[in-house]
Amino acid sequence: MSDTNDADYRVATTFIKPGHENYDACRRLCFQSRVLHNVVVYKLRHDYFAYRNAKAQDPNVNFSKFRISKKDLECYVKKHYAACLQRSCSAAMAQKCVHRTYDAFQIFAKQVRAKLQAPSNNPKKIGLPGYAKKYSTCVIAPNGFRTKDGFLTITGAEKVGLHPIPLDKRVFKDDQGFCPSSDKAIIKEVRFVPFSNGFKIEVVYDLKKVASKPQHGLNPDLFMALDIGLTNLVTGITNVIGVPPIIFKGGKVKSINQWYNKRAAKLKAAASKKSSSAAGKNKHLKAIAGKRYWQLH
Repeated sequence: MSDTNDADYRVATTFIKPGHENYDACRRLCFQSRVLHNVVVYKLRHDYFAYRNAKAQDPNVNFSKFRISKKDLECYVKKHYAACLQRSCSAAMAQKCVHRTYDAFQIFAKQVRAKLQAPSNNPKKIGLPGYAKKYSTCVIAPNGFRTKDGFLTITGAEKVGLHPIPLDKRVFKDDQGFCPSSDKAIIKEVRFVPFSNGFKIEVVYDLKKVASKPQHGLNPDLFMALDIGLTNLVTGITNVIGVPPIIFKGGKVKSINQWYNKRAAKLKAAASKKSSSAAGKNKHLKAIAGKRYWQLH
């Protein structure tokens, strides 16, 4: 996503929990993104290691012999990994994934050059972009989605089983087609982000291009007083006649935390023994942490 000085980017987030109708689709998209990401990382890492080995033998070797352009990288992926591209939901998604990984290596090269020029200003170790283990963030540019009647659909949604994503009609009143011009594009990109044991769908839009700023219909004469506690998590009272006080019990929240702390302590103790099942305990720990998050949210 290219930033401009006059843009005011905001993010509309939708959380996808296990069991949601779009959960499997998000999982497939992030898995496809991981495969393409690792393919590009494999190629660029090997080119970098080949340059480093050549430089060890000849310090005057030119890096341009090992550098590949973004266009040539796309041709390389199409030639050697056509099956991965065919399994992708759309060409727009695959192209964006290749470009994002390529840009990550460009940033790495820039940081290396800056460290060589001024080592004292860059004392930290610069890490080479690595492989994605399970899922990778899937980003789709405006040429891969459209909005109509308050719903967002992506190209190739039927291949992954993605249902239309509902949008806030107070913000996204105008429809946006495929490949809009830069001055008319309200939504800049859509991101499917792995999050805990679920996913997040992030819609990045320019607030200054929204037809009308979101109005939430707030009345300044109406208010509610809230008291935060432990036994009663939230106690609220309003000045609206006929609305009774609202009380949210804190016992449920405390019981969820107590269950998590008890279970996590047992798993951490088992994982610290470095047994053969330690890896499984760590995965279990992540799973219950995700479960607690969704129960509290």
